[in-house]
Amino acid sequence: MRLHVRPHAIEGLELAEQDLLKGDKDDAADIAEKALADPAGDHGTAAYLLARIDLMEGDPDKASKGFQQTLALSKDPRTVAWSHIYLGRLYDTMDPPDRAKAVAEYKAALVTRDSLPDTKQAAESGLAKPFMLPQRDRPADADQPFDPTGKAEKEAYKPTTPQ
Repeated sequence: MRLHVRPHAIEGLELAEQDLLKGDKDDAADIAEKALADPAGDHGTAAYLLARIDLMEGDPDKASKGFQQTLALSKDPRTVAWSHIYLGRLYDTMDPPDRAKAVAEYKAALVTRDSLPDTKQAAESGLAKPFMLPQRDRPADADQPFDPTGKAEKEAYKPTTPQ
């Protein structure tokens, strides 16, 4: 007799996590906000997802508040540890950086009992040296003013006529 095992249906905050990994921030945020509104929802994980979305959207202040909220709500060691790591990285990238607070967050992440090696590696890396945001290559024409009409670009492709 063969047993047919159905694949685990991804739903709720697992689906939100998957959406976020695919880059679908809006759907992930909708699911997380519904979990926060549900008295029986996993508020810690929902706050963590929303904080990461805030980071992706370039709002470090809002993200920081979200990670603080996660620390107050979550019992999951991995979520707590990564919230500390993200907070440490935020302190490292502030202008000016607050290295003392960053180091405290990385140490707090190490104290959390998350058994996965990526957490330990990220926290130890943060202790060893300040986190730096990745640098993006600037386009060669970044110093040129933006031309919304595209006229200058069109002009550049016109053939030159001999005089």
